[in-house]
Amino acid sequence: MEVLPVELRQTILQILDLDSLKSIRLASKAWAFLAEEYLISPSFTTLPHRDDMSRLLAISQHPNFCFRIQNCKLTSVLTFLDVERSSESSQDAIIDFNIVATEFFFGDS
Repeated sequence: MEVLPVELRQTILQILDLDSLKSIRLASKAWAFLAEEYLISPSFTTLPHRDDMSRLLAISQHPNFCFRIQNCKLTSVLTFLDVERSSESSQDAIIDFNIVATEFFFGDS
């Protein structure tokens, strides 16, 4: 039997870190249900060095978590190749690599 009011349990859940949230969900079905909304952040950010698109796809296919993400920030690193011809010789080329970070926002910011 749960003796703490729902509002107090929600306050407790708000201050827990992710590992503690996972642990408290094992205490009972009521804790598991309440803690579910704190497991997935409403903002999803991708990084180019991680396989975040697979994570996003998995979340979107989960029956309980698919409604949690409200906005998505896609971050990528693009490499542009700029080639400039030398005025002295059309055979010589100066190659300049510029790395540009771009961000795309979806949803409410």
